[in-house]
Amino acid sequence: MVVLFSLVGLRLVMVQVVRADHWANYGEDQRIRPIELVAGRGAIFDRNGYDLAISVQQATYVADPRLIDDPAATAATLAPVLGLDPAKQAELAERLGRDASFVYVARQVPDDVAEQIDELIEEGEVTGLWSIDEAKRINPAGELARSILGRVNVDNEGVSALELQYDENLTGEPGELIVEKDLQGRTIPAGRHHLDPAEPGEDLELTIDRNLQVAAEQVMIDAVREKEARGGTAIVTNPETGEILALVNIERDAAGQPVSSGNNVAVTANYEPGSVNKVITLAAAIEEGLVEPDTELMVPAQLQVADHTFEDSHGHGTEAMTVTDILTDSSN
Repeated sequence: MVVLFSLVGLRLVMVQVVRADHWANYGEDQRIRPIELVAGRGAIFDRNGYDLAISVQQATYVADPRLIDDPAATAATLAPVLGLDPAKQAELAERLGRDASFVYVARQVPDDVAEQIDELIEEGEVTGLWSIDEAKRINPAGELARSILGRVNVDNEGVSALELQYDENLTGEPGELIVEKDLQGRTIPAGRHHLDPAEPGEDLELTIDRNLQVAAEQVMIDAVREKEARGGTAIVTNPETGEILALVNIERDAAGQPVSSGNNVAVTANYEPGSVNKVITLAAAIEEGLVEPDTELMVPAQLQVADHTFEDSHGHGTEAMTVTDILTDSSN
């Protein structure tokens, strides 16, 4: 009896004195849940203040696998609610069975799905799960100005176009919420709570006019369809300020229908300006007073400049042409 009580006493000393901090931390790890509060991503507006890209809060469900006795059964219970096929269900069961304290179950789920999962948690059909709020990026106008706005990934990070270019400005400073929960994931009212609020990102206002963008896209879609073209690009600017009022990129989808493209061909494609540049040359000559629209010049069949010979697109002998004729005929 003395030996047995001595062993119990020794064990008590080990737990309460020698390894007290270890077991206290172990208990806190099961109860204390630090939750990162994602900062609200700044919105993107057109020149008139209309929303082009905004973030809305949606529920994301996470789990502590250490609190889940049967990962396969939990995954099977959640599969119908989340709409998982057998392969995805097996993948979820694998995550729930990991040797970890935190795994994602489902991210940014619709409100109706969130209600069903909350019911399962409240009724005790699944344990070790809880929800956190995450911001989901949405475009109120759908695919409008898709090539300009770009996209964000599931972690709300910009991956293309303006969302990527101004990611640092749009992304705020994340905060942290520390709460104490029981084994069923319920918050302990008298437990530990601490909040470091997140700082939202900056908003971005474009020179784009939403109504003009809608009209320009529809005109280009109609033109691509009528001309049976592969795609089309249009840039509408204010010549006095250089502001871009609308920028359109249309391509054909897998079904062959013209749709808004994610590729901003207007600024990524390289092509020769060709005869359009002649307007600049003649405008400069007229502005400097070197010629008038009716000034007549002798235009030869070809012109040698250094080691290159320039010719017109159509052959002709030396002939007199006015400046207006030179522009009209696009003479090189």
